[in-house]
Amino acid sequence: MSRIGDMRYSEHMFIIAPMFILSTIFFANSVDGEVQQCKNVQMFSTGGIGSDVKLRFVDDITSEVISICRTRRYRCVTVISDSNTFPIAGNQLCRELRADGIPMQSIILSGSRLFTDQQAVMSVLIDLNPVTDVIVAVGSGTITDIVRFISHRKNIDFISVPTAPSSDGYSSSSAPVMFRGYKRSFRCHAPISIVTSLALLTEAPGAMIVAGFGNVVGKITALADWKLAHLILDKPYDERIATRLRECCDGVLERTESVAKQDREGVRALFEALNTAGEAVESFGSSDPASGSEHHISHIVEMYKYAREQPPTLHGIKVALGTLIAAEWYSKLRNIDPDELVTMVVEVPDWENDAVELRELLGEAGAKILESNDYLQDLTQPRISQIRRRLLEKWEEVQTIARAVPDPDRIAAFLNRIGAPIHAVDIGLSGSEIRTAARLSHYVRSRFTIKTLFFSLGLDSSISAENPVVKDPTDDGV
Repeated sequence: MSRIGDMRYSEHMFIIAPMFILSTIFFANSVDGEVQQCKNVQMFSTGGIGSDVKLRFVDDITSEVISICRTRRYRCVTVISDSNTFPIAGNQLCRELRADGIPMQSIILSGSRLFTDQQAVMSVLIDLNPVTDVIVAVGSGTITDIVRFISHRKNIDFISVPTAPSSDGYSSSSAPVMFRGYKRSFRCHAPISIVTSLALLTEAPGAMIVAGFGNVVGKITALADWKLAHLILDKPYDERIATRLRECCDGVLERTESVAKQDREGVRALFEALNTAGEAVESFGSSDPASGSEHHISHIVEMYKYAREQPPTLHGIKVALGTLIAAEWYSKLRNIDPDELVTMVVEVPDWENDAVELRELLGEAGAKILESNDYLQDLTQPRISQIRRRLLEKWEEVQTIARAVPDPDRIAAFLNRIGAPIHAVDIGLSGSEIRTAARLSHYVRSRFTIKTLFFSLGLDSSISAENPVVKDPTDDGV
C-alpha cells in the first residue's frame, strides 16, 4: 500500500482552493488584513543574479531571511507561497518582516490545478508590486519555478525557502514552464540563497518525501543516458560531476528506511542529494546530468494530463515511473546480440504516424514538440549508420553502462520501501496510456537517450507485461 493509502499521488491533495488561481495580496500589514502600500522606491539590482547559491540549514528561517534582506538592503520584499505553505512558513515570515519594519507584500497562490504555466505566471506578474526588488519563494518545486521565472524577467533577486525535499530544482537556474500545453525550460537564474530547516523538511507531507525520492531514483537512468550520449555521439560529459551525483544518490538509497521514517538523517541526505543534482546542472551548464529518458516520459504524461484538465501529479512520482520503464530498456540492451546488429538492415524510421498521434494527444503542444526536435531533423541514413558503428565500437563500455542500471523489479523494491506508487493507475493512467507516453517520449527533447538509440536503430522498446508500471496492483497485492 502506498504512503497515503489508496489516494492518488497528485498535487491536488495539498491544494484545496478553487480550480482557478487566486492571488491574495497582503502588503506590510497583510497578516491582519490591513493593506499598506510599499514605499515608492526605485527597483535596483543587487548583483545577486548569477552569483553562487548558498544553502543554509538554520533553526530560524525567518531570522535568516530577514538578515539577508537587511544585509543586501532590499527595500520591498514579496513573499510568494501557496495555500499549504503559507500557514507553515509564509505566515510567520510575513509577520516578522512587518514587525521588523521591512515593506513587504504577500501573494498566495491556490487552486486544484496549480501548474507552473502562463496562467500562474501572469497572475503573479499582475499582482506583483512594481517596486519589489526581491522575491522569497516559500514552497516546493512549482512555487520556486514560478518565482525563478518571474524574478529573472523582472531582473530582481529571489530567495528560496524549500518546504519539502521534493525537487532537485531549488539551486537551478532553469525554469520549466507549461506554455499553451507545451512544457519547455527557460534559462533564468538561481536563487541568491536557499534557506531551510530540517525541522520544516522532516514535517513535509509523505507524498512530497516520496516525490523527492523518486527524483533521486531517476538519476539512475539519467546518468546512464548522459554517459551513453557521450559514447555514441561524443556529447560533453564530466566524470567528476557524474561521480559526485552518483555517490549522493547512492547514499539516499542506502538510507531508504531512514527517508521513509522521515528522520533527520534520511531527510537531510535526500535534500542534499537533490541539491547536488541542481548544482550538477548548474556546473555542467545543461540538465544532461539529471534528466534523461525517464524525465521525457514524465513530460509527456504531464502535458497529456494538462491537456485533459486532470489534476497534476507530483513530478518526482512521474519520474519514478519513467525510471521503471527506462530501466527495462537498459535490460533489453543487455540482451542484444551485437552480431545481429551487424547484419540488421537499418533504415530511417518513419515517424509520420507518431507525428499525427502526438498532435491528436497534445494538440498545439504536440506540433510544437515536433518542430523543436532538431535530432529528428538530422536523422539521416548516414547518421543512423554512424550510430550503429559507434555502438558496436563501444559495445563493452555500453554494456558496462547497461549493467549498472538495476532491473525494474529491483528499483520497484526501493520505491515500495519508501511507500511510492509503482503503477500507472496510481496516477490516474491506464496501462495503455503509459505505454503510449513511453513510446512517444523520445520526441519531447532533442537529447540522445536509451529511447532515442532504440528508435534510431529500430530496436524493440515495448514495455513488457511484467513491468510494474503496467501491472494491475490488485494482481500483486501492492
